[in-house]
Amino acid sequence: MSMANRMAGEVSIRLDRTRTLKFDFNALAEFRQKTGSSVELLFVRLANSKPASEMAAVEHALTLLSELELRALLWAALLHQEPQITIEEAGRLMDQADGESQTEKANYIFLKIFEAWAATKPAQVKKNLLRTVQTIQDRQKASAQIPENGTGTHSDERPSAILESPLEISGG
Repeated sequence: MSMANRMAGEVSIRLDRTRTLKFDFNALAEFRQKTGSSVELLFVRLANSKPASEMAAVEHALTLLSELELRALLWAALLHQEPQITIEEAGRLMDQADGESQTEKANYIFLKIFEAWAATKPAQVKKNLLRTVQTIQDRQKASAQIPENGTGTHSDERPSAILESPLEISGG
């Protein structure tokens, strides 16, 4: 099992096994080379779009983010740990992420990628971004406490619909 070093900007993610995500310079460069876009511009694009009042921010972001972009983000963030991984292998790992449906898996992966990207920001911006991540995780845990089948057997690790406010990336 791989342990993430949060001080080094690493974030744990459960796929086929626990892996670490990190947006180092190589990840950013490989993402740009693969997609023609930068990770920074992608997150700014997502943050500047305003979700409909009834739609959760992460779900809204996923409507603006293509499957190709999500897969490329995961692939790039895994390269520091596994330099030989292919983008197709990253796609297969997405199918093994936490969650029962593809939507839950995509929400979980996006949240972890967002957290890894936030770790690359200056202190105040990082603080705001990580506060957003914590809010999302708290809401996930709170919604997990409400049993879906009335038996009380709902995992607190299960991704679900989350955050009802826009993603916050400003330093203020």
